[in-house]
Amino acid sequence: MNYDNFVQKCKEIGYTPSGLVKELGISDGNLGSWKKGGNPSLAVLNQLSDKLKCSTDYLLGVEDTSVTPKDILDKTFKTFMALPQRIASLKSGKVIEEPEQLEKYLNCEQGYLFMTEIIEYGPADEKYTAEQNAKMEYKILDILDRLADSANYKALQIQISRIVLYWLKKSDEKKYGKLSECVELAQGKLKFLQDGTLSKSKNDNYGFNTSDVFFLMKHFNVSVGYMFTGNRGA
Repeated sequence: MNYDNFVQKCKEIGYTPSGLVKELGISDGNLGSWKKGGNPSLAVLNQLSDKLKCSTDYLLGVEDTSVTPKDILDKTFKTFMALPQRIASLKSGKVIEEPEQLEKYLNCEQGYLFMTEIIEYGPADEKYTAEQNAKMEYKILDILDRLADSANYKALQIQISRIVLYWLKKSDEKKYGKLSECVELAQGKLKFLQDGTLSKSKNDNYGFNTSDVFFLMKHFNVSVGYMFTGNRGA
């Protein structure tokens, strides 16, 4: 976390850092870790973002500026997030940096992340499980949240989504088998990811977005880290 950004936003809304975490029911012992550059959990980060009315990227130091007041846009953001599928992201795709790190963390064969014709995912190393890594979780969520405005970016989102489906099936085959009954998911997209069948709706022939991921996380009662790596402790 960028602690200076955090402190600045606290000042803007009239809080001290310790006062804010106390109100949110967060242990103030976290402040020492954040000062040293440690990151809060995804749930805590979202709490801070909502309370401070700024983006999570700003708190993490990914963005240099924060739009204020954020609440002017909140209604629009919440409308997008409430849709079963978002047909567009508000953030454009960007250059894919260090794909080899993603391959290692996601435990996939070299090139898998950009080859959509390879539908079935299987761990590259059956004995390897990535350790919990909040930074990588944020990075992957950010990838899924962006507009697929290049062939490589679209492929990356699709293949990450197929990895998510693999681990969800491992988690609970019964629930996985009933995903076709979930109105919260675009069924054309689900079918496309599962077996490559192109949907008549072009908007479905893409990977999951963050709204889909958060629904699946709650539906299967698993962590974000588990959906990416199969690590039950993540």
